[in-house]
Amino acid sequence: MFELDEMAVLQGLIDQYLIGASSPEVAAEYNELQAHLNDGHLTKKDLHSVQKALVFFLPCFRGNYEMESILTRSLVRTTRMINA
Repeated sequence: MFELDEMAVLQGLIDQYLIGASSPEVAAEYNELQAHLNDGHLTKKDLHSVQKALVFFLPCFRGNYEMESILTRSLVRTTRMINA
């Protein structure tokens, strides 16, 4: 599972950008993911959605060492969970 700081960043980005400011289809996908993150039961589909979001957001935080580090760790962790 994700570390506390990774969860906080993921949930904040998902809530702010992928649910609040997106199309109904994207919002529905990430609402489901948010529920699964909260209950700790991620599916492969959820992990692929997390991976897609991390790849999307990572370039937005270039130069911000802390955010870049959290997003990179999260991406590595997600990829490992997908491949497990």
